[in-house]
Amino acid sequence: MDGLTVRLAGSADAESGDFGELLPDRWRGGGNRRSLVAVDPSGRVLGHCRGIDNAAHPGSRVLVLEVGPEVRRMGIDDALLRAQIELSAVPLTMKIHANQTDDMALARRFGGVAIQLTPPWRRVVDDELRAWADAHRGDTEPIHDADREAIRELEADHYRAQHARWSPAAAREVMLDYFVEDHRPGSPSAYHPDRSVLVRRDAEVAAAGLLWPGSPEEGREVTLLAWPYEGPHFRRDKEACLAAVIDACVDGEVLLVDAHLTETEEYRMMAEVPVAPIDATNDWMALVHIPVPGAPRPVPLDPALIPPEAAWVRDLS
Repeated sequence: MDGLTVRLAGSADAESGDFGELLPDRWRGGGNRRSLVAVDPSGRVLGHCRGIDNAAHPGSRVLVLEVGPEVRRMGIDDALLRAQIELSAVPLTMKIHANQTDDMALARRFGGVAIQLTPPWRRVVDDELRAWADAHRGDTEPIHDADREAIRELEADHYRAQHARWSPAAAREVMLDYFVEDHRPGSPSAYHPDRSVLVRRDAEVAAAGLLWPGSPEEGREVTLLAWPYEGPHFRRDKEACLAAVIDACVDGEVLLVDAHLTETEEYRMMAEVPVAPIDATNDWMALVHIPVPGAPRPVPLDPALIPPEAAWVRDLS
């Protein structure tokens, strides 16, 4: 577009109300993000993007990009992403679903590489899901305040092992601090204390199922943890925790349970748990890295792992 300018976003841009996700640039004082806007000669904001530092994954930055639909095909998104790449020293991460064809095309134009694929994650509590729970119950216990520190350590260790092969997480002490508010009693971001469970082995916390804040209609995320990672009891203990969380739900409640294609045991386990109908909000999702000059090139997802129902990801692998 003639006369297009891409610049750092300021407070006035964020306060304009043109884009709900627009935030001003911030580079000092923590929570760093590079926030850019694309403006026409009159100063009207046509779109924006952010590259957000990720404390849990220092080797990449989260990309948020929003462009008005009337200018999407006029190169505004390309101009924003090109400027964001110039500001970044590590790859930018996009999350792309099958119906997001514009984002997919944008990622391809900039050499995007799919590094992970996640299957549909919505589960609706109904007779079918309860039947699965009936077949997978185990010896679970409620989580008490005295268990919270052990659960935080379990989450940090599990998370680091879970991502080590494809998106390495930060050091253990960083991850322990990263999760601290999620395990503090009374914290608004903490897991539901009365509907989360654990499994003990040899008197030590070996697994947990954590139900997070949310709404019955939109869904509540469930985190399943077990240690040792992919050890002999990994799958059985996770299944027992999920069954106990399901037992505490009412019919019609929506549970959001993550899984990753390359995490073999995790993926096989969740593939057997009944899933909600597939739609635009509950379909396969690709994690795509946009390469940046001077940084190691992202390692692509093995095309042989991609199932037929997610064949569209092959263009990014």
